[in-house]
Amino acid sequence: MSLGHSLFKHLSCGVTVIAGCLSVFCLSLVGLIFILQAPLWHSYSSPVLQLHTDIWHYLLVDNGQLLINHAQLNMAAERHMLDVKRILQRLFTATPWITLAFGISLYGCQKQWRRALRGVAHSGGVVLVLQVLLVVLAGFRNVFIHFHALLFLVDTWWFEPDSVLIQAFPKIYFQQFALCWTLLVSALCALLYGISTARWRNTSTPRG
Repeated sequence: MSLGHSLFKHLSCGVTVIAGCLSVFCLSLVGLIFILQAPLWHSYSSPVLQLHTDIWHYLLVDNGQLLINHAQLNMAAERHMLDVKRILQRLFTATPWITLAFGISLYGCQKQWRRALRGVAHSGGVVLVLQVLLVVLAGFRNVFIHFHALLFLVDTWWFEPDSVLIQAFPKIYFQQFALCWTLLVSALCALLYGISTARWRNTSTPRG
């Protein structure tokens, strides 16, 4: 095997691992957005419940409306919801392409596909461990603040605790979402590792 061919195979597997990790992270995130839209074991008052429902409809269903134009939200909250909507749209657009790139690159690995899947599982596990350590050491609140600072412009996402937007999406919701996302990614990484180490039995009947 030539040096160039060997280098190409290693590079291909490396691209597969990166695309696989991104695919697992994004697919888990998109799935949870549609499944977990409210904190577990949490009840809303009627006005807040209606606002909560209207916000999710605006974020996920209504593609033609620029601002939500909700009577319970001020302009700062309206603009923040628009920013969130745009981020979600980018996520929903990118996830299928990332997953497709993972599938194509995995196919390109040919006989190295098991190694590539193990790489995705191991890399995903390492990233999760680092994230958990970061939350434990820095605290969920600090991580949450810095995460928002990366995604949104300064002074566009900070709201008072009594804000109706905070009542619709309390901190416990984001804590539960982060926990469920971690568990889901862990399960997917374990599944990929199991597939990569499985030995498929040949059940074809020999011909006499």
